[in-house]
Amino acid sequence: MDDVNILIVDDELDMRTGLQRVLNRKMPHIQVTICGNGLEALNALQDTSFSLALLDIKMEGMSGLELLAELRMCDPWLTVIMMTGYGTIEMAVEAIRTGAYDFISK
Repeated sequence: MDDVNILIVDDELDMRTGLQRVLNRKMPHIQVTICGNGLEALNALQDTSFSLALLDIKMEGMSGLELLAELRMCDPWLTVIMMTGYGTIEMAVEAIRTGAYDFISK
């Protein structure tokens, strides 16, 4: 089986560690990397190839949409799912247009 690496980027520590814990429990064969901001995520992408990225939209510094655009340039085949607690239809449409596979509410 190929290595499956998932990237979780969220500025809320509880959210990213909670997602990591659930994914590791349900799918122990995957590797989960967590980052607290966009710059950490871009650095992680230099060292690891990811199969899936879960990105929070609202983060300090680089937003999730800005990070999505950067990830698209680094790895156009990466599947990205945007997450937010403050979603709007407009935000979802913009995320999909920027290249997100899906948009979900936390």
